[in-house]
Amino acid sequence: MKVHVFNVAISLISPSRLAGENDIKRILGIDHIPQAMKPLLRQSVLPQEAINPLAKQRGRARSLLMQHATRSEFFGWVINPGRQDELLRELETIKTEFYAEKQLLLDHYDQVCEQHLAALRESCDAEGFEHTDAFISVVSAAQPSKDYLDEQLRFEYLNPKTIELVPTEEGIVREGVLGSALHEVAQRAAQAMESQTPKAKLSALDEIARKVEGLGYIAPPLRLIAQELKQILASVPRGIRNADYSPLHALALSQMLLRLSEESDFARALKNGQKLFDVTLPADLLSGTVAQVDPEAEIPASVEDDDEHETVGEAEVIW
Repeated sequence: MKVHVFNVAISLISPSRLAGENDIKRILGIDHIPQAMKPLLRQSVLPQEAINPLAKQRGRARSLLMQHATRSEFFGWVINPGRQDELLRELETIKTEFYAEKQLLLDHYDQVCEQHLAALRESCDAEGFEHTDAFISVVSAAQPSKDYLDEQLRFEYLNPKTIELVPTEEGIVREGVLGSALHEVAQRAAQAMESQTPKAKLSALDEIARKVEGLGYIAPPLRLIAQELKQILASVPRGIRNADYSPLHALALSQMLLRLSEESDFARALKNGQKLFDVTLPADLLSGTVAQVDPEAEIPASVEDDDEHETVGEAEVIW
């Protein structure tokens, strides 16, 4: 069995870091600070707003990969080979915008640092803090240099490659891909359930159908999900206003998303070879305009908070 894999690494920095540890040890006359106390020393050394544009591009890349691939502990990302060219084209666009945002930050970095310190000073003065100068000095010393920033902010990926698995590896890879795909589909379905319009829910289901169909070459049960999804979605009208959808169509879309979001029931149905959906639409509702499955809007990228490490990025996965 052949597996099509892809590796991406996107590295950011946290806008906060440990600051003033040596000063605290000097003031207290100690040479060691317990690990449990160190979170108290974490200070904001850069405004979150300075990092957000880069985090947004990372979020876009994540959303793109989640549409066409699934994460694998062995390979990074397992992708749908039929979407490879599209994936690379869109990822290159995101990479270009990432580095444009990075250059903009570097060009204005000194000003960003000064403005952040000024805002901290203003806040301290407003509260009558007596040690503002010492505090500002500690934070200033902890601000990363421009060279460090240039080195750490990276967006890299390797060209997709095809790996031939030996027979003894196939089972575990299939299980891993199926488990990851089910988990990611459940998360996407739960997210889409919060959508307020039938079109948004329909777009999410179209995306899920493409994803599971594209990964079916590794985990055949995913093909069954795709077939069920496409059969029902083909009966839902396209190209109409949200207000024109029948309440039964809207209910069917919500029921499908609910079923997909229940990961354990979802996995059990697949394992037992059961139908996943129990959704029926009356014959008089099947005369709507049936179009090709195609998302109506790009899925918005979510900006995730960086974790508490200095850098965020991995060699095989995106975060």
